[in-house]
Amino acid sequence: MLKVKLPELVAIAFTRFKAELRRIVPGLSDAEWDELKREEDQRRAACGMARMARLLTGDKVQKVGGDYTFVGVVVSVFWKRSGHVRYVVEDDRGILHIFSEKNLAPQESSHAHSS
Repeated sequence: MLKVKLPELVAIAFTRFKAELRRIVPGLSDAEWDELKREEDQRRAACGMARMARLLTGDKVQKVGGDYTFVGVVVSVFWKRSGHVRYVVEDDRGILHIFSEKNLAPQESSHAHSS
């Protein structure tokens, strides 16, 4: 059971951790945050663990590709049984849409760390 739930628990922990980053590490830039995530992904890959999500809850994103636009905020991150990550994004109207990583791009200042 824990093996199945671990990716979800990691996503929850990192979302809560991210909210505290401004207090814990004042002045952490978006580039430094991205580098930390890359290093953690490499460490996890070496250990055979699931990689971190590229986007986290609270990140502002936009849909890329296709014939329609969708802009919103990541409200949930989860992993399918196949191991692929999915993001639930909510727009300003309250509409929820589920996307894969390849369909989303961060908006400018999307990694602004909450305080």
